[in-house]
Amino acid sequence: MKSTQHPKIEFFEDNRDNHGDIIIILKSGWCFDKQGEHLGTYYDCDEAREAIRLVKPCTCPECLAKEETKMNNSELKKVKRINMVDSIKLDRTITCLEVGESWKNAHQMWIAHVDWMTSSQQDRLTAQLYAAAKLGEQKRVVINDRTFMLVNMPKVK
Repeated sequence: MKSTQHPKIEFFEDNRDNHGDIIIILKSGWCFDKQGEHLGTYYDCDEAREAIRLVKPCTCPECLAKEETKMNNSELKKVKRINMVDSIKLDRTITCLEVGESWKNAHQMWIAHVDWMTSSQQDRLTAQLYAAAKLGEQKRVVINDRTFMLVNMPKVK
């Protein structure tokens, strides 16, 4: 039997052909009779079925730690999504203080003035300005004696 055939079973092995037992390991968050009891061995299918029917939620330290890790990962994903939403809303209008000219974004500036910097420098400029803006910081970046900054800063919550 594969573990996916039952939502509470991680591992199932039937060794009765070799004069053994039926072995069941439960998924994290479930236990047999006692808290923390995740492994069960049974002589026949009826006994194994009954044990699975009586499985209950487990609150042992191991299961709680795994559940906390799942929750932390879920929260981390939410934070990443929020940051992505904030990034989409970011006004990327950039200006060069020395010439007083503005562009829709750093790439447009680079296309207009490819002689000002390399593409790698433009990528670094973009990363530095946008990362600071997401944190609510106004940053000036100097590349090849030219100072760049974002024109409009987002309001920090």
